[in-house]
Amino acid sequence: MEQETDNELLINLLSKNRLEKYLLFTNNDINKSIELYNLNLKLSESLYTPLSYFEIFLRNTCNDKLKKELGDYWFDNEKVMISGNKIKDSKVLDKINKAKKKLYKIKKD
Repeated sequence: MEQETDNELLINLLSKNRLEKYLLFTNNDINKSIELYNLNLKLSESLYTPLSYFEIFLRNTCNDKLKKELGDYWFDNEKVMISGNKIKDSKVLDKINKAKKKLYKIKKD
């Protein structure tokens, strides 16, 4: 009975919404739902490192390819920011330009 009480407390702390899919899958068996939730956490944890490496490899590969095609400052190249003859998003470009001005100002000081 004590474990059920602990699990019920855990459900209340995590929120019933978060555990709802586990409860549905286990026909509202609290113990099995908690087991599945913990299994999902372990699975997620096991994928974290490989996904982190993949993200870095992908980012570096894209950066290397773009540097080769557009130069070291590819991220500041108009070809990247313009799609066809239209600037992709003027609000984004405004933010980029404001950030650049801020950096240049800091660099001068």
